[in-house]
Amino acid sequence: MWSGTSPGPDSSWIPKAITGHGAEYALNSVTGAQVVAVSGFPAVQTTSNFVDPAHECLVFVYVAAGQSLSVEYVNRRGDYPGISHELACQLVTTAATAMVTTLRTGAR
Repeated sequence: MWSGTSPGPDSSWIPKAITGHGAEYALNSVTGAQVVAVSGFPAVQTTSNFVDPAHECLVFVYVAAGQSLSVEYVNRRGDYPGISHELACQLVTTAATAMVTTLRTGAR
């Protein structure tokens, strides 16, 4: 988790490697889902049901059969200038793209 809270804004990026299911799992999200692409990989964009969707975005990138990369951006306080669900999705997509690029190159 990367988090910046002081002095602000209260931004957090939370990546997770998921080995138990692919990105298609998120298509059943109770908050709704949209199929997108991240760095050429299919992905599912959604939100958590625990955070204000106007301050958060969650993307599941299909990286291999039965595996996905989950990346979440959340601004719990809503103090990021101009924060909206769309902006949160832009921020999370930028982070997910960098992570996928790193996976492709095998960089450590």
